Amino acid sequence: HRWLRSGERVLVACAGGQDSGALAHLLWRLREELGLDLALASLDHGLRGAEGQEDVRFVGKWCRTLGIAFHSGAVDTAALAQRERLSIQAAARKARYAWLREVAQEARADRIALGHTADDQAETVFMHLLRGTGLDGLAGMAPVRPPFVRPLLDCWRHETAAYCAEHGLTFRDDPTNRATRYLRTRIRHHLLPLLAADFQPRIKEHLVALAQESRHDARLLDAQAREALGGVERASDGTITVPVALLRDLPVSLRRRVVRAVIEDLRGTRANLTRNHLRAVDILLTPGARTVEVPDLVIARDGDRLRFRLRRSPEPEPFRAVRELKVPGRTRLDELAVEIEAQVLSHPPWAVEGEPDRAWLDADRTPRPLCARTRRPGDRFRPLGAAGRVSLQDFFVNEKVPRSQRDRVPIVLAAERIAWVVGHRIADEFRITPETRSTLLLIAHSSEPESDD
Repeated sequence: HRWLRSGERVLVACAGGQDSGALAHLLWRLREELGLDLALASLDHGLRGAEGQEDVRFVGKWCRTLGIAFHSGAVDTAALAQRERLSIQAAARKARYAWLREVAQEARADRIALGHTADDQAETVFMHLLRGTGLDGLAGMAPVRPPFVRPLLDCWRHETAAYCAEHGLTFRDDPTNRATRYLRTRIRHHLLPLLAADFQPRIKEHLVALAQESRHDARLLDAQAREALGGVERASDGTITVPVALLRDLPVSLRRRVVRAVIEDLRGTRANLTRNHLRAVDILLTPGARTVEVPDLVIARDGDRLRFRLRRSPEPEPFRAVRELKVPGRTRLDELAVEIEAQVLSHPPWAVEGEPDRAWLDADRTPRPLCARTRRPGDRFRPLGAAGRVSLQDFFVNEKVPRSQRDRVPIVLAAERIAWVVGHRIADEFRITPETRSTLLLIAHSSEPESDD
């Protein structure tokens, strides 16, 4: 698993119990052989009063005996649970991991070693099963999730007990490990022993093997999902746009991996994301669907694409102004990040390339002034080559312009008539013909807004 490398500084989380104590002692014995710089960290969760404080002091004394650097801390877990509406165990875990990260950063530690064993893995998988889970839940705890590593995850609790006995190690006993009010302890002391006695003696081994196999499968799907993400677009405001066709053509399991990867990229976490959220996104693949909300995100259907946006990301304000264009000359439309250049040529071009950022118009048939704006209700024109006039709304739909971009497409008008939908089509009435004697060339250049400095 490449848990540790020579030369690394390792912070070992030690609560004073058998498993974390065995891990700390083992790494201390192997520190020179492995080339490790060790430190221990112990946190009082504020749940057991003087006993919890004594646990921390016990670990501190042990560190002084072995000559190991020691970090200690305390947190009010009950207050955190009430403030964030978490269970006591969830609040304790959140506080512990956050504190360990802070200590590791201060101590410049490369890794944080945790004392979880194969027994903990079996309990975790079964707990996930009871609560309802998918492939990732079946994978249980990861051996490595930087900066956290679990070097004892392939060892059983009876093996850490034998190690402690062999080396004469005694550690503190936490009575909450037997408290039946917690789901994990009920699984540990009641459910798994019952299954082992009456159904399958090797139930824990099977659960650990299931976790290992599920982890391999999950990694493969994650890699394929990341590969599929090459087809997404990322806007400067953080919005991610995914083609509907890309998702629709994927197998269900891979499609939901891709969706989850996009959501995780935007939110930075998978927390509170359920299978029901992922199923809801499938609705957007059907015609007529519009938006779905998941924690912190809004996912909207825009034509043939899905747009993933953080709720706190503001929608761009529509550009409503009308700007007169310099002919000849260049006119910046900073609000749309575009600059339009106009040239009047004394002769028609030999050939007109179908470049979306250029418009070739008959200068004599294109009245002045030229202006630029964005769409308005009721806009209509006859696109080049079309049989008749169409609404700009229908034109955008036929051109598959995402709904989110339609208010950002510049429209060039000649005497208040649409002459060019920039990046798409000119109006047929202003086209170049064999009778054209003078040409108006319009070029749209990408433009960054000028600095206020």
